[in-house]
Amino acid sequence: MQEEFDPKWSEEFPQDEAWAAELAEKERVAKAKTNLRFAASRIGLATAVLVAVWMLAVTVVSIVCGVLGVAGAAFYNKYLMVINEVTLAVGIAAALPTLLSVPRVNLHKNQISFGAFMKILAIGFGASYIGNLIGSFLLSIWNTSTGNSVGDELTTLLYGMDPLLMFFAVGILGPLLEELFFRKILIDRLRVFGEVTAILLSSFLFALFHMSASQMIYAFAGGVMMGYCYCRTGNYWLSSLIHMIFNTVSGVIPMLFLPKISAYEAAMQELEASLPADASADVLAEMMMPVIEEYGPVIGLYGLYSLIVLALNITGIVLLCKNFKKFKERKGEFSLPFKTSSKTVFKTAGVIVCTVFLGIMTVISLFS
Repeated sequence: MQEEFDPKWSEEFPQDEAWAAELAEKERVAKAKTNLRFAASRIGLATAVLVAVWMLAVTVVSIVCGVLGVAGAAFYNKYLMVINEVTLAVGIAAALPTLLSVPRVNLHKNQISFGAFMKILAIGFGASYIGNLIGSFLLSIWNTSTGNSVGDELTTLLYGMDPLLMFFAVGILGPLLEELFFRKILIDRLRVFGEVTAILLSSFLFALFHMSASQMIYAFAGGVMMGYCYCRTGNYWLSSLIHMIFNTVSGVIPMLFLPKISAYEAAMQELEASLPADASADVLAEMMMPVIEEYGPVIGLYGLYSLIVLALNITGIVLLCKNFKKFKERKGEFSLPFKTSSKTVFKTAGVIVCTVFLGIMTVISLFS
């Protein structure tokens, strides 16, 4: 006798499909964790190698220049920032073999409008400005509590440097090399784990790379925006252009004004010291006139520049607040929840080594 078909039996198929989908997702997550552990560890180790070789190369160059005597020392002091970037390129080359076993994916290139580019640029300025305020506040607490006078080391290095060399090293060469490694090389290997993981991990390492308490927080904020630009456009040159503009506006241009501002402050202090206690307003104005005539145009121009930058920063902060919740992550093949991804990344040997190494170098800078 032929058995009758039981319709209830067919109802089990949807449950079987759901079970199979759940099993497939578990397998995907397990594979994603394994791949992320491998990639993050290699990337962390590569960053540590980059910095170690870079520092060693700078030291070797300084020793060689020192052996050459006065001429060598003069050469080193004049071309210090260029030497810094050339040796950085050596560090990047030394780090690359560590990353050869980490698969990379070429990001799809997307065009963005000029308006969208300017919005990203402004938000980058605003986010970095907030980061700079936080960093400066924390550093002031440190200086007050310890009696140290740690400041922005970059300002000390750039003071009095030839403007063209400074623009070439800080405004062009530095951004190109840093974007090559922290955006192009790293994000190409991290994007498969989702935009959030790719952007935040590369920005975290970028912040550590600076090894400076005064720069770390705003470097992270700027790195996030440059990473976002690169992820969305796949265009290394656009993120580099943002970096170039940021370095030029925030680093190079202020240094062009600084010698004149310092001279103006010194002249005003000298004037105050020589001013008679009973000097009238007319006498004061007459004595100040030569100083104002000499330094007034530069001080006025610097004031205008500062107002423009402040307006750019405020605009960026407003745009950041307005658009923050609109961000929708684009997932990757091995995307994981943020909490899972973070735990996976920061338990890897390479990231731990890099964090400890560069963290120690940052702490040392607080006492230098």
